[in-house]
This record gives sequence, structure tokens and C-alpha cells, in this order.
Amino acid sequence: GAHQKQEGNSASRWQSTCSESEKAKIGLARAFVMNAEVLVLHRPLAPYSEHTGSRAHVLSVLRRYVENRGLGDDRSDFLRRRPRTCFFTPEAIEE
Repeated sequence: GAHQKQEGNSASRWQSTCSESEKAKIGLARAFVMNAEVLVLHRPLAPYSEHTGSRAHVLSVLRRYVENRGLGDDRSDFLRRRPRTCFFTPEAIEE
């Protein structure tokens, strides 16, 4: 009851202090920690600057997640891990 409401308020309080790119990083981290076989991301590059190389870095991390079949401590279990897939919507559609 009251304790859960208090926790919700503290969660929204720290989230309100985060920038959009920090919120996006937290969202990606949550997705990676779940180690899902399929990631479906809506505009994961939107909060990052094209000029700083941040978008390229995020794409590189997503690519490695798929190539490495998710998160794993040891390369020896690589072949036992199921393949990973990542779908995402682009920032803008070129015409």
C-alpha cells in the first residue's frame, strides 16, 4: 500500500532527473539484462547525437548483442546459446 506508493514516487523522482539519452541508456540496459532472444525497440537512436558518434556506438552494441547471441560470461557456451534478433524503427524515414 503506502510503501509501494512511496517506492513509485522515488522511482519517478530519480527518473525525472535523467536526460533523454540517460533514460534511453537505462532502457537499453534493461533490455540487455533480460537477455531476450528478440528485441523490438522503438527509435532507440532518437535521443543520441549523430555528430558525437553516439548513434554509431549504440548500433555497434546492438550488432554485438546479436552476433554474440546475447550476453554470456564465457565464449565456450556460445554455440549453446540461441541466436538473437533485433528489430527497431528508424529515427526518420528517407523519402
